[in-house]
Amino acid sequence: DRSVSRGLGDVYKRQIIPKAHHWLILHGRYVCKARRPDCLNCYLTGVCRYYNRATGNSAPADSNKDIND
Repeated sequence: DRSVSRGLGDVYKRQIIPKAHHWLILHGRYVCKARRPDCLNCYLTGVCRYYNRATGNSAPADSNKDIND
């Protein structure tokens, strides 16, 4: 889906996009688990619809985290 590719381009630096799909799989396996997401240890809360909906926040608690570091 091209919208996913465009979304990744907005979030990640261009040179790391080829590795990003592996990182997202691991992220889903260890951090954003289906039954119990670990939002407090997540670096994607700034772009996460679930986090904002679950917490009722319009802005994430820690939007200063930089996922490109």
